[in-house]
Amino acid sequence: MPVQFIGEQPIYNPHRRTIRFVGLADGSHIDFQVTEEAVLHFAHQNAALPATEVLEIFIAHRAEIEAVASLKHDNGAEGGDTLVTLTDTERYRAQAE
Repeated sequence: MPVQFIGEQPIYNPHRRTIRFVGLADGSHIDFQVTEEAVLHFAHQNAALPATEVLEIFIAHRAEIEAVASLKHDNGAEGGDTLVTLTDTERYRAQAE
């Protein structure tokens, strides 16, 4: 079932260097996280940036990131309080499909 993203505020985790965002699928809450590296690649950036700039890039590319997250979830993640992590590898794989 397609994931519905609810536009909740993304949360940056400096220890894991990830951004957490939320979706719903089949009535279940799904936690997604995307690595900082993957977010930077959406903006064709290689250098480390401050967290505020990484969040700005996430927001600017949110629709693309959510599409990759939904595809990854649909291709194998189980529903119900699931944590789906996106890395740079998934970004490229999803674009190729």
